[in-house]
Amino acid sequence: MNWLDQVLALPAIGVEMVTDFFLDSELKKTFAPLITNLANTEGNITVTGTKNSGISFNEQKGFIYTIEPSNLLIESKYPIKQKRTPGALPFTELPDLQTYSNLLEGCFERFENISKAIFNANFDLKVKRLGFMAKVGLDPSELPPGVQSFYDYLRRPWKNGLIKSETTLLAQLVESSDYTDRCHHILNIDTTLSDAQLDFVLDWQRVYKKPFISNQADQLMEEIKESLDAACKYFQNFGELGVEND
Repeated sequence: MNWLDQVLALPAIGVEMVTDFFLDSELKKTFAPLITNLANTEGNITVTGTKNSGISFNEQKGFIYTIEPSNLLIESKYPIKQKRTPGALPFTELPDLQTYSNLLEGCFERFENISKAIFNANFDLKVKRLGFMAKVGLDPSELPPGVQSFYDYLRRPWKNGLIKSETTLLAQLVESSDYTDRCHHILNIDTTLSDAQLDFVLDWQRVYKKPFISNQADQLMEEIKESLDAACKYFQNFGELGVEND
């Protein structure tokens, strides 16, 4: 059983590339069909610019697209809507919760749509890094075993406990002739708050020693799938044990 499916967890999939300035000038044209299709099925889609000369837009279901000359990202967030009632205060409409696995599958499918749009426009991508993320909000009194052991390890030097933590540790996992696998482990908590939550992030990355050129959607998605399987295995092992379990 995937421990991430038992908690409030959100995924993201990203690709870092060698900057393509021609893609920069063609962004809106390249993704106009995808955006139009989303608008027809989802309703109004607002396209905004990013600080890195890209575009960003989101679905009502909460999937957010960020497309830049050096970065492609699909992430999932729960959309929080304010509803108005005549003569009364607005109230918050909460979305239905979904498992991490379902949301991750949604991110993967949408990333495939992005890659098809790029390669249909005859672009090549020089991929430098693939990234997969699990963002988790946890009750400090009910932590998964691996997260609990990690938190205990951070607190170990102080016999009177740890009041606040903003910790990022980057661990190297695998070294091969073609790439390095690594993972950021981010743990933030402030126990002085009455509603203290432990925010935990696993940010797994495959960094290529030499960028590989991809010119087909199937080729890129196969590489992403292989790396995603390795990332999910690490996420599962960490949640259960706190360390690699090869």
